[in-house]
Amino acid sequence: MSKRAETEKESLLGIIIGLTGKSESSVTQLLKDHSGAKSYPDKIAIKGAGETTLVLIKDIDWVDAAGDYMCIHANDITHVMRITMKQLEGKLDPTIFQRVHRSTIVNLDRVSKVCSHMNSEFYLQLNNGSSVKMSRSYKDKVKHFL
Repeated sequence: MSKRAETEKESLLGIIIGLTGKSESSVTQLLKDHSGAKSYPDKIAIKGAGETTLVLIKDIDWVDAAGDYMCIHANDITHVMRITMKQLEGKLDPTIFQRVHRSTIVNLDRVSKVCSHMNSEFYLQLNNGSSVKMSRSYKDKVKHFL
């Protein structure tokens, strides 16, 4: 490996460690274990009263938790799905979807503005006019993507 490639690899490793909070050895092991790129679905099936609705992942604006359910906001429609936040987060590509609050995931491609609020909190203004709260504990994680 060239010196430049090695330097870039170390830089990327540092970013991954910063984002995940994991140790260098655990990130290196994770990279070895998952050398193939993970694929993410194009659609998500949302089961409701006797029917299943297929929602394109690319159409999702944001997701928020409502008790044991997730409210998936896509194309100005709110779909309700019984799934945990962690399970749903695992189905969404982290280069596009990021958690911005303990109960909210946002599609970064839909963010048009970041507006500051009191107590070091922010609101993300989405292309459709919706506003999503971003807690300060997720600010550093998301700033790499905005």
